[in-house]
Amino acid sequence: MKSKPFILILFFCIQAALIIPISYLVYTNWPDSGHWTKVGTHSFVDTPTYYVDLQSLKRQGDKMYYWELTDFNTGTRPVDDWGDTLEHVGGRYEDAIYSMKRHHEADCGSFKIRILSVSFYETQMALGTPQYTINDPPNRWFQYDKQTSSQGIIPGWLLDARDWILGLARGSGDVLKFVCEQKPTVEGNKLSFQNFFRLKPIIKDNEFSPENLLRLKQSANGNTQQLFHISGDKEVLLKTVHLPDSIAMQSKDINNDGVNEILMTESSKGNCCSPTLSFYYLNNQNDLQMFKFENWEAWSGWDDIEFKISGDHVAMTNIRKNSGINTNLNWTKVSYTYDGIKVSDALITKIPEMKSISEIRSSQFEMQDKVSDQLALTFDLNADEEAETIICEYWERWGSFSTCNLSSPNNEISQVFPDAGKRIGVLAEKRNGWHMLVSDHSDRWSFDNALQKYTREK
Repeated sequence: MKSKPFILILFFCIQAALIIPISYLVYTNWPDSGHWTKVGTHSFVDTPTYYVDLQSLKRQGDKMYYWELTDFNTGTRPVDDWGDTLEHVGGRYEDAIYSMKRHHEADCGSFKIRILSVSFYETQMALGTPQYTINDPPNRWFQYDKQTSSQGIIPGWLLDARDWILGLARGSGDVLKFVCEQKPTVEGNKLSFQNFFRLKPIIKDNEFSPENLLRLKQSANGNTQQLFHISGDKEVLLKTVHLPDSIAMQSKDINNDGVNEILMTESSKGNCCSPTLSFYYLNNQNDLQMFKFENWEAWSGWDDIEFKISGDHVAMTNIRKNSGINTNLNWTKVSYTYDGIKVSDALITKIPEMKSISEIRSSQFEMQDKVSDQLALTFDLNADEEAETIICEYWERWGSFSTCNLSSPNNEISQVFPDAGKRIGVLAEKRNGWHMLVSDHSDRWSFDNALQKYTREK
């Protein structure tokens, strides 16, 4: 196996343990009853499904303790970026694992967890005897974002790990959010949920008018959402979605005619695809209409849409950057016009790339018979008759560069571009005696003499 420091580190189990806190020694033997409540399925590598054992929940001061189960759709082996099996404290995963069970300590106030123990199983749903158990994982806290359940702070030693590791980290954040939302009460040394299984569904209304509205209902466990149209005494089911899909909606008078439209965002967990945007509106006959914006690519939802009002018309524009699993750099401006009655066909305009005088592209990896490890661009950037070199590595999953490294012959200049996108090139324009650079479609970089490196222009 290749010797790389980070491949020996899996975020919950790969380093030798630090000092184990007393709370861990006290609570690690709490029994897990096996009464698993499904939290959700993550659209990521191996499509893991996450469960929590509510009957195992304990509370000690500000801390919560619980058992989490991760169940994989197919058997998986943790591997590094070279395809080698990841080693851990006691050896190596010889056989595929189908599930794992972890004991967590949670701090709901600061929204972070620490793993107290982890067991890996060759069976789904953690049945039978574990293949391997680690009772002394590293004494580390994992911080999550309360809004997205994703990791807001990822330790440096985790950044080079495989995507499925980050997928597991995201799922643990979903479980943490689910646990912390239950609002438990302490009864002696046990935790009681106030009629947990009798919780009412979450209901959210967005109105066209008080008698005409859309109602989004979510089941108590958060696994199912249903969208209804309510008009007077009539209630019509429009859509049902199940995790990992989800719906969000907001009311907004987008064309200033005094009547709300209801903007919808439908998304799946994971990062394969941008959310689908649509909106519901009432036409001049007061009939409910829906329009789906098929040609948009809005990773941040409606925040990626520009609204420009002219009279009773509104132009809605999105820049489609052709993100995803490809090496194509075709950017387009996609606009729709809405007049309160109907939506026009999409007006699609190509956005020209910024022209370079020398460049390398991630598509060059695909054009080779055999994908090489690196591409190099050599150019005298500062006219000192010594060429600088930019070397880029390929991220096959997204069809883009993973990182690009700039260096000068005497190593006076050394810089990493972590997000060069699908190309990096040299512009004819100079700034401070150095050629400017372009990355991806049109990101401009100029050389800062004081910092002795390139900085991206805003």
